[in-house]
Parts: sequence; structure tokens; C-alpha cells
Amino acid sequence: MSCSPDRYALLQLLRSRLAAAAPAPTDTAAEPWDWTCPHRFSSEHRRKLAEMAAQPAEWLTEEFRKFAGETAAVECSQISEHYLSDLTQPSVGERLCWATFGGPDNAAVGTVVVDEKTARGWLKQLLGDTEERDETASGDELSPLEQSLLLDIAGLFVRSLARADGSLGRLSICPGISMEALPPVLKTADEWVRMEFLVRCGNEASAAGKAAILIRSDDLDAPAGRRPPEAASLSPDAQAARMVAHLHEMPITLDAVLGDVRLTLEEVLSLAPDDILLLDRMTTDPINIEAEGQPLMNGRPARSAGKNAVVITATTAQAHV
Repeated sequence: MSCSPDRYALLQLLRSRLAAAAPAPTDTAAEPWDWTCPHRFSSEHRRKLAEMAAQPAEWLTEEFRKFAGETAAVECSQISEHYLSDLTQPSVGERLCWATFGGPDNAAVGTVVVDEKTARGWLKQLLGDTEERDETASGDELSPLEQSLLLDIAGLFVRSLARADGSLGRLSICPGISMEALPPVLKTADEWVRMEFLVRCGNEASAAGKAAILIRSDDLDAPAGRRPPEAASLSPDAQAARMVAHLHEMPITLDAVLGDVRLTLEEVLSLAPDDILLLDRMTTDPINIEAEGQPLMNGRPARSAGKNAVVITATTAQAHV
């Protein structure tokens, strides 16, 4: 299409003024997104979980000092979300000790996990040299006494978590330490929260160990302040009626030759032969009325109250009979 010199000059002027008024382009910072882990909790939710985890750390510090000395200290080093597949892949050569815990209904809801080297270090501090066992000898099984003591320590972590937030209800440790197989509780959910605690039992860096509480993500919704969407107060029939009423109010444009009119869906559905639609222009040709490009009904030109109109002669179904 050709453009006159005057129109071209006007377009150039508009472009230059728009360019001058436009803000200077800036680089948009891309926010990193890790697709390998869940994102159930927002930053505000994680902040509340961190505040909650700080309370068990303080209480655990007091408990560890009872058998590990006054230098013992516990802190929550990390809170992270994980898929089940990520939790079931320990590092090469790492052997883990799992202690399952249950909720108020005695159903398993999580587990305490600690690497074997750290666990044997704690046991050595509790038992002294009576066992004379090398803490790096990972091939040896835990004795019944060692399992009992380790369950007591795991129970400290569980009770500290229950004390931190009452919405979790009563949590209790389950019998038995699993070292060879993953605890069955991990198969009850796909999304988990890992609260990792750094436990220092001496001044040397080698005296520090890690333990973690794994709990199903949905069990932490209340402590994190994450509320599920409220259930609809309307009955299914009431919801359906509201949706139909909304559809009846949706506008639909009906196009005719040299004219158009805007009706609601309810008005369109109520049209019948001999009904009249007012138009903006006069036409003497047969009229085909369409909605969204689809033939709807036929009509003929008419006048009504001194205005151009169309009389519905037949709906599409009748027109094809």
C-alpha cells in the first residue's frame, strides 16, 4: 500500500516522539529457579520454618551438653525441600542410620538421619572406652545397647521439634535403627523438608557432625503459615446455577450485512422467527446473521419505530430443513 509524503512525514514524527518518551532499556535480572526440588513454601514460609527450627537447636544444645560437655553446641544449618528421589541417593561410601518417628495417630511421618561416623562418635562419648570400638569401623553392626542409646538421641531431635510447634501434635520415636534399608516412611510422600543440624561436641572441627530431621512437607504447612485454599461454601447445584447465570450475561456480537447488534447469550437463545433486531443502517438485501463467524439465523430487512431493523425469518436449523 502506498503512503503519501504527508502521511509518511507524520508517521516519522510520531515514531521519533515515541522513541524519545520511551524509558531507556534496562537489563532484566533473571531469577534462578531450581527444577530439581519442590517449591511448596515461599520465602516467608521458609522464614517461619527457620524461626521454628531455631528453638529445637537451643533445647538440643542443653541436652547434648549433659553428655558431651559444656562446649557442645547445636544449630540449624539448613532447611531445604527435596523430592523422594533426591533423599534416597546417599553419597558414595556413606552409611546412614535412620530412626523413624510417628505422629499423634502413631502413623510414621518422618525420620531422623545421621551418618554412621557421627553416630559412633556420639556413642563413644556416652560409653567412654568400654566398647573400645573404632568409630570408623563402618562394617560392624550396632549392638543392642548402642541402638538403644542412638534411639534416645534421635528421640531428643523428635521431641525438640514437637516442642517447637504445637500444631505438629505428639511426636514419638519408633523402635529400631535402620542402616541397611531405607525406612518405609520415605515411600509415603514424594515431597519432604530436611532440617539439618550441625552438632559440635568439641573445639576441633573434626568433632562436628550433622544430623537431619526429614518430615513430610504437608505436615509443615501449619507451622509455615501455609493455609490450604478454603473449600467453596456453595453447593454443586448453586455453583452450576451461578455459572449459567454468568454465561447468560456474556455479550455476543451478531453481525448482519451493513449492520450489527450486541446481545447477551440469554437474548440470543431466546430469539425466534418474527422477532425484530434494530440495526444502524438500511439494507435491502437478504440478511444472514452470524455469531462468532458461525451462521445463526436468517432474516429480511424491515423498519421498526422509524429505525432500520431485521425480522428473523428462520433459525439456522429451520433454514436447513
